[in-house]
Amino acid sequence: MFCAMLWMLYAWLPNYIYERYHLSMTESGLTATLFLQVSSGIGVLTGGALADWMVKRIRAGRYYISCAGLLLCAPFGYLTLAVSSIAALKICAAGFGFFAGFMMGNNFASAYDVTAQRNYGFAAGWINLIGGVGGACATFLAGFWKQSVGVTTMMGWAAAATACTAAWQLWVVAVHFEKDRDRFCDAANKNP
Repeated sequence: MFCAMLWMLYAWLPNYIYERYHLSMTESGLTATLFLQVSSGIGVLTGGALADWMVKRIRAGRYYISCAGLLLCAPFGYLTLAVSSIAALKICAAGFGFFAGFMMGNNFASAYDVTAQRNYGFAAGWINLIGGVGGACATFLAGFWKQSVGVTTMMGWAAAATACTAAWQLWVVAVHFEKDRDRFCDAANKNP
């Protein structure tokens, strides 16, 4: 669900800014890219450092930082398209990018916390496949339903689903992390 939001913003935000705020296509592309990407870079570094610090105290720390990023980026993703001024859009896009960086910076690292080292490539492949398919479907559907449903409405659906997914992931981590880590990761890494 996160990739649905991310890819919809990457693919449709420049066009959305162009149509709604009547900036040139160059200004629209720059605005859409600059605020999302710079803040994402800062979020990746911040979220990664925070998770590295937290995992020393709580073994599931990377997951918790990743989930926090999902929960916090979801409303900013929706608001990026729902606000009524270009200044507010820039702030919301930067908020989305920053908190999305928490997820991006910890997605693979957290999965590796419950994956045997010999399966890292397989785990990374599945994560990329699922994210790519979800993002591609969302991008396609946003274009297909742009006139009838609207990109803002679809972003609202994706944001709500992302927040629900983050809450579900928090529950799964709280209930299953320790036994999954012991079962799939620690034992396999000791006996490759």
